Amino acid sequence: LAQACYLVRGEGFNSASSFAAEAERQLQELLKEKPDEPRALLAVGLLFRNLRRYDEGVAAFERLAAVHPSWAATATNGKGWVLYVAKRFDEAVNAATQSINARPFFGNVMLQVRLATTWLGDLDLAKSALDRLPIADRQEDGGIAAALEVYWYRREGSQMLKVLNNVPREWLESGGNLNSKGFWIGRANEMASNSAAAKMAWQKAVQLVD
Repeated sequence: LAQACYLVRGEGFNSASSFAAEAERQLQELLKEKPDEPRALLAVGLLFRNLRRYDEGVAAFERLAAVHPSWAATATNGKGWVLYVAKRFDEAVNAATQSINARPFFGNVMLQVRLATTWLGDLDLAKSALDRLPIADRQEDGGIAAALEVYWYRREGSQMLKVLNNVPREWLESGGNLNSKGFWIGRANEMASNSAAAKMAWQKAVQLVD
């Protein structure tokens, strides 16, 4: 199982792995032994998502939710991201809502934020999703990224700065993206029409990158 999961992720978070065929073979063998093994079903769903075999990915996550109710939040979140990648956005909204209602965490909150800001144009929904994120998750890079995205779309530079001022590290990494904190501080100050502070933050960020 560990080897299969490694092969699924062989090319990164959401890219089709060059080891996909071997990963699928191993996972199908595992599922013959234990058809309801939740970690194998999760890995299969992710594999099919990355291979753009959307219907099979949805089916894997629906099976995971059906046979393991305690995995409902994870399974419906996985289904939602499959639908998002497939550009079936209205269905993805419903899956994200189901997942958050089961248990809010970074994955489903970020999905709802992304859909609310870029598909529905509902910035209040984006903020309400963010507010449901547990405090511990808000302190991780993923939660910080979600907050920055929400406040960026809402044009609330002061709220962005409030989030950033509580980050003790200089780098933020989420979803495969790596940015310096100073980059975001500059954007927040620019939004607040404080060009001098923005320039200072960006100069510091460039030095850090160098």
